[in-house]
Amino acid sequence: MGNVLEWFRDFRDYVRRVWQAEWLPLSRAEAIGWMLFFAFFLWYAIGKEGGDFALLDSGNLVVHEGGHALFGHFGDFLGVAGGTILQLLAPLLLALAFHVRRQAVGYALFLLIVFENLLYVAKYMSDARAQAMSYVAIGVGAMEGLEDPMMHDWYNLFSRFGVLPYDTRIAAAVFKIAWAGMIGTVLWFGWRCYRSWKEGWE
Repeated sequence: MGNVLEWFRDFRDYVRRVWQAEWLPLSRAEAIGWMLFFAFFLWYAIGKEGGDFALLDSGNLVVHEGGHALFGHFGDFLGVAGGTILQLLAPLLLALAFHVRRQAVGYALFLLIVFENLLYVAKYMSDARAQAMSYVAIGVGAMEGLEDPMMHDWYNLFSRFGVLPYDTRIAAAVFKIAWAGMIGTVLWFGWRCYRSWKEGWE
């Protein structure tokens, strides 16, 4: 028990050191170039509902389907939820890796991708009852419509928790969270650029 407590104390101290560490400075070229890219990212995202975000959502789809296969080993519920879990967890872990290294560009980029993924999740949620989207399933491939509505991740999950009638409302809330997160991430990166400017460009 003592070893476990010591491990938690060491981990707590490590988190504190990481949190208090200074972010690596940004060069003028990095700051301008990445701010322009992030601004373009937000502009391009306007009017997107998820699933139609250039090549990024194709990658999201691969990770999503991989999540079903991975988490399916841990029971039916995690098998259904695993697609969304891995879809969000993969870029989040990458963002955290850059956060630990105090590298603002990588952290902002992958955090932005986490929230962009929520656009995709929100669109899928809103389709729970309508089931009007095109679908991809492991071992089946692309298909129009579903023979069993429970094959739809969010129909399945919302039905389990008794909130299926509220699918579009929940989706709308997630959509707003996605946009708030994307805008907040870009504003945070802009603040980091300002700090680097105040401290003197490299």
